[in-house]
Amino acid sequence: MKVAFTGGKGGTGKSTIAVNVANVLSKFGKVVLIDADAGCPNDHIFFGAELRNGTPVELFVPIINDRCDLCERCVDACPENALIKLNGKIKVFPNMCNGCGTCKIVCPRNAIDNGKKVVGHVYFSKLRGLDLLTASIVEGEKESLHAINKAKSLARGDYDFYIYDTSAGTGSSVVSVLEDADIIVAVTEPTPFGAHDLKLILDITSQLNKRTFVVINRSDIGDNSKIERLCNERGVRVISRIKFDRELVKYYINQKLLDENVDAYSEIKKIANFIRGESS
Repeated sequence: MKVAFTGGKGGTGKSTIAVNVANVLSKFGKVVLIDADAGCPNDHIFFGAELRNGTPVELFVPIINDRCDLCERCVDACPENALIKLNGKIKVFPNMCNGCGTCKIVCPRNAIDNGKKVVGHVYFSKLRGLDLLTASIVEGEKESLHAINKAKSLARGDYDFYIYDTSAGTGSSVVSVLEDADIIVAVTEPTPFGAHDLKLILDITSQLNKRTFVVINRSDIGDNSKIERLCNERGVRVISRIKFDRELVKYYINQKLLDENVDAYSEIKKIANFIRGESS
């Protein structure tokens, strides 16, 4: 069973819920947690784990050789404008290149060699009860999709549950994770921004024809009616309502997973049991 935790809006508590649900599920089966927020991965913090010895994520980058006759077909074809003609040469801007290889395809003189750059890393952590794969991009890189795809490809094994923690927003890196999921859990909050971004996520999951469920986090801080109305209109079930709890914040600061001493833990177990039911 592949479950993606997402939410559109940042700061809804998506990672907190995903990590702790994964921890509960690890008591019932083999779990891999994939932190797909490559721009700002933080799932390892909940476990007090350090990211070490990452697998490099390499990307094609063109190297112009001496067969180039300055026809500029590569310049015209590049979708990222990563090549320009400058001072009688074709200059490559590696940080702008997305590795698509279009320049090499259109070059009529075989004047482009294969170069590469490291755009990120994937870290594997063997934790108590579960495995964690963390996608991370290097500073200055704008494209996280390659690191996320690498993390997904490394999630090999006889796992009962694949738990994906997406980044905020609705970009291509989020959609690529949602496409792989069997079910999607959208974490939101009862605020105007929460409702707005939940609508965007539900638009995407509807287009992908994915079974989607909603968790309302900090459900007691505002008016839930707009969220509830949206879910009713879309035929989406709210599977949990988690009240605001200051103790939960303390657990996060101290790099501790939730336990019975936190009121929210009962809702975390409820979500995990729901996922178990969906997988059976």
